[in-house]
Amino acid sequence: MSDSASVQAVKNPYGDSAPVPANGGDLSASIAVEGQRAIQEVKVQAEMALISPRDERRCADAVLKACQRPKFAEGATYVYTRGGTDIVGPSIRMAEMIAANWRHMIAGWRVLRETETFAEVEAYCWDMQANSRNAKSVTVPYIRSTKKGNYAVTDPRDKYEMLANRAQRVLRGCILSLVPDDVISMAMEQVDETLRASADVSTESIKNMVQAFHDEHGVTRDQIEKRLGHNVEAIKPAQMIALKRIYQSLRDGMSEISTWFEVEAPATPDEEPATQTRTEQAKAALSTSKRQAASSTNTPKDGKPDDQTSTK
Repeated sequence: MSDSASVQAVKNPYGDSAPVPANGGDLSASIAVEGQRAIQEVKVQAEMALISPRDERRCADAVLKACQRPKFAEGATYVYTRGGTDIVGPSIRMAEMIAANWRHMIAGWRVLRETETFAEVEAYCWDMQANSRNAKSVTVPYIRSTKKGNYAVTDPRDKYEMLANRAQRVLRGCILSLVPDDVISMAMEQVDETLRASADVSTESIKNMVQAFHDEHGVTRDQIEKRLGHNVEAIKPAQMIALKRIYQSLRDGMSEISTWFEVEAPATPDEEPATQTRTEQAKAALSTSKRQAASSTNTPKDGKPDDQTSTK
């Protein structure tokens, strides 16, 4: 048999060969080029930070100007409970705004590893001028906890929302750790002033707020009124500000609905109402007495019920 005869290749049980890249098959060269590009970007940003350092006064003015916008101020802070005390903190939106206006800061998050059941994500913030970097990685399990138990999340969109929500919470901490504390305190004070000056308690604003709670978090009007202690139309500016912070806290995943509102457990078909109103109690007692009177009237003297008497 000739050596030049063609030999049929046996099918690889582990799958077909990897496709050859269009650049000639040198995949490592593409990776090297991408790595060099990323290195050059960081070098350029670091050089710009040294050539044109931040003017702290102008950066602080930019932060204050942003906090004077009422729409931004509504989502700039959130509230959570610790030891029975409500604590107000800067939201991820405020952290991103400060990082952008403080200049020469790079912040973001990336997925390091992902499987069907969990993902490992890293959030980072890098102050190029101070050459200071803070990075944290967390594992996000694709599991949603409910009162009926835990269940796995399989929908790709739900997975991404869980991942992004957790990553942004970690990112917020990374950014704020590299920003001076007095800048954060100044921004939160300005937000408070903006909210007090622009608190809208008009009928339309109240309606929109109630609708937003219901559509995004399932909180009803009755639950809001129970927390306020009065009708929602009589809300005060300070209460409106507090509700907006609670809304932002729920949206950022910093607290749960049961922390702020009364949540009733769903009644099972076999359960009877735990309490009755006085009217219902009176009707029940009257109905019982009528049944007893009818039973005693229709019972013969020998004590045996006749055919027309219903037995108990």
